[in-house]
Amino acid sequence: KVAMAAAFKFPAAGHATSIFFFLIAVVAFSPTGSYGDAGWQSGHATFYGGGDASGTM
Repeated sequence: KVAMAAAFKFPAAGHATSIFFFLIAVVAFSPTGSYGDAGWQSGHATFYGGGDASGTM
């Protein structure tokens, strides 16, 4: 049994490498669930004291 295991070689090691890199490319270029730009959300600010916001400093 040991001799049989030692004699076993991967006949398609190059093919396995190709499949590995193909799977890496599929994962790298697959969509992540973000389908487009969500755009800007409106912001909010609170200023204290006068129209020039001098009370916030």
